[in-house]
Amino acid sequence: MPGDVQCPILITHAKDDGTIPPSHSNNLFLKLLDPHLPLWPSTSDGIFEALSRAERRAQISRTADERHTMTQEIVTTSLIGPKDAPFGVVKTFNRTREEGGQRVVFLEMEKGGHEEFLRSEGIIDFIGCTMGIQDSTVDSELLI
Repeated sequence: MPGDVQCPILITHAKDDGTIPPSHSNNLFLKLLDPHLPLWPSTSDGIFEALSRAERRAQISRTADERHTMTQEIVTTSLIGPKDAPFGVVKTFNRTREEGGQRVVFLEMEKGGHEEFLRSEGIIDFIGCTMGIQDSTVDSELLI
């Protein structure tokens, strides 16, 4: 269960990975974010089923809007590389209220495939700096 992990989490993926679909990494990131978002309407209490079809759609739509708004408030998104041709996106949020506590970082690169991802220039340094296991800081010109 995601709630059992009590340390920073790093998820990395390349969009051109032909072995593991990038949607797997995105779904994992969303699963970790889910406890911080409003709950979807419950179907187990019988109340939701008692609503008309239009009322159910409206309730789901409101919840989806609330979840989208909260995601934008919770998750910080930065591009890596030049604005006109970024080579990656970094999404982060904290799973606890403490600064730096149980941080979740999702690094999604445009290219890198399955085998070459970690060989991309600067990736190891980025990972080290982002996860606090390297003394130097990430070149601020890379993050937009």
